[in-house]
Amino acid sequence: MESWVALLSAVAFELGLFAAVCFAAVAIDDLAVDLIWLVRRDLRPHSLTGSRAIPDVAFAVFIPAWREAAVIGPMLRNLSAQWAHWPQLTVYVGVYPNDPDTLADVEQAAVLDPRIRAVVNDKAGPTTKGACLNRLWHQLRDDIATGRTAADACIIHDAEDVVDPKELELLARGLADADYAQIPVIPLVRQQWSWIGGHYGDEFAESHLKELPVRAALGGAMPTAGVGCAFRLAALDCIDNGHGPFAADSLVEDYELGVRLSASGAHGVMLLASDDDGRLIASRALFPDRLDTAVRQKTRWLRGIALDGWDRLGWSIAPHAIWVSRLSTLWMLWRDRRGLLSAIVIFAGYTAIVTGLVALAMGKPPLIMHPAVVALLWFNLAMLFWRLAMRAMFARRAYGVGGGLLAILRQPISNLILVMTAWRALRDYWAGRRGMALRWDKTEHEFPAATPAPAE
Repeated sequence: MESWVALLSAVAFELGLFAAVCFAAVAIDDLAVDLIWLVRRDLRPHSLTGSRAIPDVAFAVFIPAWREAAVIGPMLRNLSAQWAHWPQLTVYVGVYPNDPDTLADVEQAAVLDPRIRAVVNDKAGPTTKGACLNRLWHQLRDDIATGRTAADACIIHDAEDVVDPKELELLARGLADADYAQIPVIPLVRQQWSWIGGHYGDEFAESHLKELPVRAALGGAMPTAGVGCAFRLAALDCIDNGHGPFAADSLVEDYELGVRLSASGAHGVMLLASDDDGRLIASRALFPDRLDTAVRQKTRWLRGIALDGWDRLGWSIAPHAIWVSRLSTLWMLWRDRRGLLSAIVIFAGYTAIVTGLVALAMGKPPLIMHPAVVALLWFNLAMLFWRLAMRAMFARRAYGVGGGLLAILRQPISNLILVMTAWRALRDYWAGRRGMALRWDKTEHEFPAATPAPAE
């Protein structure tokens, strides 16, 4: 028995040391982004009040919809109401011939708002989201060629999105100096104490209010979130391979689109602004609130970005980018792909804690550690408090003081979901390498009965 206890103690020490070294490396990586954000005061949201005249931009909105009868009707009614003032707007909703319920809802919305058009895919659903977007792209191009519509840029949204009344104005201003633009995505939280749904809000608040603005400011490859993003048609033309600009064989066509545009030399911007009431202009939606659904959704993201994306995109860099942009692109692509490493390290750390406590309870004293190891542990503890403080600060900006405090309590939930997601992502990636076809593994959506205004 004593030998088994000694083995447990040794395993705990080795796993803990491995986790500690990796935690420190990741913490320094994160700290660099934090410091850039703290130094660059121009990365904070600004007010649209008093801004220059609104550029005249004709927008086409792309909404792919497969089995979205539960949400597409209220989503389109809300969109029509919020964007009733925009003079040049056409809404293309991609539906499927074997999804009559969604088609009926879109056609009903089109009766009330002639700017809305149902575009029926040639193939039965589900295809992929990228394939559906390409169908909408070709329809838009045909309509422009025949004079049925005019468009300078297209916007992508999902069928469950709550659009912001100031979104078109903000995107029009952003596209005046850029080829594509992204506004923040801020998840709606059903209840403040929502542990699963709430962790999305914590992560998106920090990512879209800090990470993406830093990426854009450094000139590195800036991915898009697939909603609340706009593209000049000329930029999409540059990456259209004849089938369309969207990757039909990708799980994360939105992420790949931004990276491919950046690699082609296109300039992307992250737009942070507030309206007259101080409310952040953002795309909002309800996210999954069950563990299994969240893991399935995030598996698609992690596999598509960290595994398939590495295979498909490599280390894409714009050919004529300056050295700062080249280095920042490599840095940010590494950050995108470190999710699997983070999951392994978190699992190792938690395992070290559990085995160490078991060994201690069975009478085995902790191993004597070198002063350098002790210093490393103190550094990691300090970085943990710093990381939690940053997460809480950005969650507070999006959801108020209560949301900021709950973000600290929800951090273990985020870690648990990441570990579960990594396992599934590796499994699905291996299945894909063995020939399993991609499919639109979408989650079930719901549209809020009322659209609460998050605290700012």
